[in-house]
Amino acid sequence: LISSNQENTSKKEFFDENAKDVRTSAYMCSVNYVLSTIPNNVISTRSADHWQRFSYSWNKHIDRIESAYRPIARGLSDDSMRKGENSDWVCTQLTNILSSHYEVYRGVSRINGISLSGSSSSANVLSTFGPVISVPDTRNIEYVYRSICSGNLDEIIDPPDLRTDEEKALDEIKSLELIVLELEELKSTNYDEGLRRAKSAFINEYAGYLASKGMYRADAEVEAKTELQGVLSGGGYHYTFGGMNDIVDAIRYYQNLANRDIDSEIVKIQSKISELRSQ
Repeated sequence: LISSNQENTSKKEFFDENAKDVRTSAYMCSVNYVLSTIPNNVISTRSADHWQRFSYSWNKHIDRIESAYRPIARGLSDDSMRKGENSDWVCTQLTNILSSHYEVYRGVSRINGISLSGSSSSANVLSTFGPVISVPDTRNIEYVYRSICSGNLDEIIDPPDLRTDEEKALDEIKSLELIVLELEELKSTNYDEGLRRAKSAFINEYAGYLASKGMYRADAEVEAKTELQGVLSGGGYHYTFGGMNDIVDAIRYYQNLANRDIDSEIVKIQSKISELRSQ
């Protein structure tokens, strides 16, 4: 019979065997790069290409670490592992990983016009416009941390705000000033021309798709115009071909811009800035 001490030793050795293969230095370099790519100016956050690359990079590197820690999380969960000699090293690595991950999360969540979605996110939608960023799944990393590390994960996720009231006000003023710059930029947008181009692109793409399936081009264009009317009326379509969803997003974007009173928005924000400066 295996003694209890022998069993615990075996479980600790199993933990150490898995932990020694986890390498995180490459991830940390990538996280530092990702942090540096988050724009400080909200005007530049409308570039879908920038955010697609950002999301891909963030998820790719977290997924690699998640995969490496999955066996350890499973072993701790089913009691086939116990924290071993490498636990202190693992906890140091996890602290760095999770701190960087949630710093990225908070950095993105503060940017006007970016929405976050995913299993690790509270789906804090900051705007109906702009890209939606998929938040990487960190359940295995966090399970291992909570199981063997003495630190407070909640404080890593949402660290205490040590700024003074004056610093908070200055940061808010800076954020509001950037939003005013963005709104001024939006005022110069030709909504009618943008919407016209988006509608034309929709008809061309949709009719082209139908024609590729054998429909006469003239009939395909009639069908595309009917489909477009549904979209213009707010239909919740989700297409699986071409770049149709991007075109629909553009239509929504210009429709919403045309319905906004941007001058009033600017006046309200400038009033808030004046209020903060007078405190």
